[in-house]
Amino acid sequence: MEPAMGSSPAVVRDLVVGGEWERAREVVRGAFAAGAPADGDWARAAESVGLVELAIQAWRGLAARHPDDARAWEALARLHELRGDDRRAAECRRRLGAGAPPAAPPLEQEGERSGPSEGELVRFLHRFAGRAGVHARMWRRDDEVGYAPVQAPLDPGLAEAHLRGDVTVGSYLVRHGDLCAQLVLDLDARREAVEAASGDADRVRDLAGRIAAEGVRMSAALRQAGVPHLLFDSGYKGRHLWVFIDPPAPAAQVRAIGRAWATALAPRDPDLDLELFPKQDRVPAGGLGNLVKLPLGIHLRTGRRCHLLDAAGGVVDDPWPTLRAVAAVSLADLHPPPPLAQGAGVALPALVPAPLPAPPVPVAPPFTEADWDARPRLAAVMSGCAVLREVVRSAVADRRLVHDERIALEHTLGHYPEGVEAIGWLLERVGSTEPRMGRPRQGSPLSCKGMRRRLPKVADAVGCDCVLDDPETYPNPLLHARHLRADAPPPAPDLDELLERLGRLEERARPVQEELSGLRGVAVGALARAPGGRHRTEAGEWSLEDAEGVAFVRFAPTRSAP
Repeated sequence: MEPAMGSSPAVVRDLVVGGEWERAREVVRGAFAAGAPADGDWARAAESVGLVELAIQAWRGLAARHPDDARAWEALARLHELRGDDRRAAECRRRLGAGAPPAAPPLEQEGERSGPSEGELVRFLHRFAGRAGVHARMWRRDDEVGYAPVQAPLDPGLAEAHLRGDVTVGSYLVRHGDLCAQLVLDLDARREAVEAASGDADRVRDLAGRIAAEGVRMSAALRQAGVPHLLFDSGYKGRHLWVFIDPPAPAAQVRAIGRAWATALAPRDPDLDLELFPKQDRVPAGGLGNLVKLPLGIHLRTGRRCHLLDAAGGVVDDPWPTLRAVAAVSLADLHPPPPLAQGAGVALPALVPAPLPAPPVPVAPPFTEADWDARPRLAAVMSGCAVLREVVRSAVADRRLVHDERIALEHTLGHYPEGVEAIGWLLERVGSTEPRMGRPRQGSPLSCKGMRRRLPKVADAVGCDCVLDDPETYPNPLLHARHLRADAPPPAPDLDELLERLGRLEERARPVQEELSGLRGVAVGALARAPGGRHRTEAGEWSLEDAEGVAFVRFAPTRSAP
């Protein structure tokens, strides 16, 4: 089965570049629901919008069809490592090694299409190295990481060791004479946002998705303004945008233009922050200033590689052609945004301003739990059909949905576009990895009789005995909404009753959220000490996972056969 017409990895890329993150995710989900394409381009598209499970699904299909495809095994290993599944990652690495040529160089096994030549290593240092005669090396002790200065120059051998993952190296950007040849914008999550998300898988994924989308937006703005740059995943939880300056310019002037850009590109998300490097206008004698980790190496806190990303935020498998092609700019050509071209604190050269792109058009928010009541047809069907109401209530409460329950939902609510969204939301809520519906169903919905036959225990428990008299069709749950149009507005709520209910729920939720937050933190610490970060109980398996450097606890229930 082929993906839906009008959907392609190129469409996903254009949507992401345009800031339409949720629409891009919908296109990917729809394509996989229509046939789960075992294709590297679709796998990268899924990964670029944060749908790791679907990316793994596509790479697995490609590896099954082409067992010697090293790209598929390397991608699977990387994605399993991202999820904290070291066992599966090691198995993929083993398969990758088994299929590699006997004399393959080390970097070939790290997923590069070709290892860097001596000339490319020199070019890498020319682009990213800063202060001569010194560099920083990252260290890790238990859960702590940091950098230590090393009074030795960066050379091709050290660069190769960094790229191999043997060491992780940082560069001090302010050179002797207070000159600078790089401008780096460091996008990251605020500490409060990380602490609030820690331990909660949904919030961690949401935060990681927002970081990825914001990085793509900032990169698109620089690109439209004609500023050559490179976008990297930091390997922890953020993004780095590098701009190269030739000839090297006074750090004070680089920072003045950098501040103008940082202000113009400031994240629209209050949970995100943007830092500018270099951080000093000048470095006193004997000082070094702040450092930036060189890209393409391993971050020791997460064990993840600092990948080069493309315009849509996807990983670039072979970074070397891009690194060879990226241009440096003179300071006079690094146009600051028009409103900030003057008064930045340092006299700037006379510059011709370049316009920034318009903000992306807002997209509709994703389906939420409140939409069960807010969407009129869903609300009418759920209010009238006790069986469907109990199926949804039980799935939300127990995080469990058996096969026959899913079929009943798809052949009733799945006839509405909003029903397709609702079922997708429910499957995510229960942690299902099964393909989602791509479009509403056609034909006749499941009858009331068919519902009772498929779900006899539920029907008996709730009393499936409502009367639906309609001479034109047989009784089925959708008749409860037959009087509503698809675009019918939701009924206006009684404001006093609504606010009173909201207040009661918030009072009840506050202590529960506080207790949950504390327990998640304790669980993260306990699982970190468990073998493999996993612990199995009768109900299922608990595991410690990581997304963009933030740890969270994941529970996989033991499912009984339907």
